[in-house]
Amino acid sequence: MKILCCLFGITLLLLIPFSAAAEQSQKVVIKEKGISFSLPADWKEEGEPLNSANSWAQRWLGPDNTKLFVFISDYRPNYRQNSIAEEAQLTYEEKKRSDARDLRFLELNRVKGVYYRTGLEFGGVHYEMMHWDAQYLSHNQRRIIEVSLSCQSSDLPKYQEVYLAILNSLKFAG
Repeated sequence: MKILCCLFGITLLLLIPFSAAAEQSQKVVIKEKGISFSLPADWKEEGEPLNSANSWAQRWLGPDNTKLFVFISDYRPNYRQNSIAEEAQLTYEEKKRSDARDLRFLELNRVKGVYYRTGLEFGGVHYEMMHWDAQYLSHNQRRIIEVSLSCQSSDLPKYQEVYLAILNSLKFAG
């Protein structure tokens, strides 16, 4: 969010992340999956969430054809029997062997995940996709979460800041 401020006759441009201005954001709560987060006020849900007994997914549309996708599923007993920390390491190693860029561990509210970027060409336009994949415990259930944002490559600097603010707003209920 940009704010123009006049101080002693000098006009200043202040850049304030949307999360710093609560009145300019909307809170999303997915109680049954034990998470909440904030989005810019002008982002809109695209349709109804896809909700089943074991998973939940929703997409939001932002300015400039930007899209945020959140997917949460229960960790199933037939998956690998690794710890959450081992799964984070395996995800990191898997992405390291792929075309992922800017790969790193990113811990949010005591949940360690893997952040990375990928590219996509569609209709002659290049898009950047930023991802954060993690696992967490909520309501005695282990869950998998994927949070992705796509935007045109030319808009990456602007929306990378927004994406990181969304990620930093994530709260996990025990």
